[in-house]
Amino acid sequence: MKTHLFGASAIILSLFSFIAVPSALAQYTPPQPTPAYKFFIDKKIFNPSTEQYVDNLNRDQYLYIPDQTVDFKIEVKNTGDIDLNSVDITDQLPAQLIYVSGGSINKGGQIHFFIDRLTPGQTQSFLLKAKVKVTDETGVVCPVNLAEARTGSLLDQDTSAFCITRNINKKVAPVEELPKTGLPLAAWSLVGFLPAGFGLKRFSRTNKDNLDRPLHIWQKREFEKES
Repeated sequence: MKTHLFGASAIILSLFSFIAVPSALAQYTPPQPTPAYKFFIDKKIFNPSTEQYVDNLNRDQYLYIPDQTVDFKIEVKNTGDIDLNSVDITDQLPAQLIYVSGGSINKGGQIHFFIDRLTPGQTQSFLLKAKVKVTDETGVVCPVNLAEARTGSLLDQDTSAFCITRNINKKVAPVEELPKTGLPLAAWSLVGFLPAGFGLKRFSRTNKDNLDRPLHIWQKREFEKES
């Protein structure tokens, strides 16, 4: 009798174990991933030949010239799943460029843009305009423009490279116009000799005490011819 009771109890306990285990498993929740702060910055330069923004321009694709405008685009995208606040974007133009417009520039020449809030998946763009300096240097140079974005401890950077051919428009000093040929030119030549002629005549008239000198005799003859 006890044996049967023990067997029945074992069966009942087994049934309860099958019922209880699924309920315990149903209450288990796996750990959730921590919200991610992620973003990236993309710097592009405008290609005038294709009228499109590209990452870089080599010398075979396009060559900028002195005094030409160069257009840049800066894009910042939130690739995480949480809002980003107070994103500071800075751009440092190379020495070959002069700032024209876009953002705000400080005394050190660094250009600033600012994003108050960037939601997940959102992209914000900025345009920057500069101009190629006119210098006495020659040849081709390929500078690199650096842009970076920062928020809290997050930092991302990107660059755009391009090429400039310098001093192709160097101005030559204009040549001064010379007097026209003919009577004006002859008149100017005559004026150049007038002081000497006046000097000879003045000498012949004022130096009467030097009549015995050969030079005075020659001067006197010339003076008499003119008279």
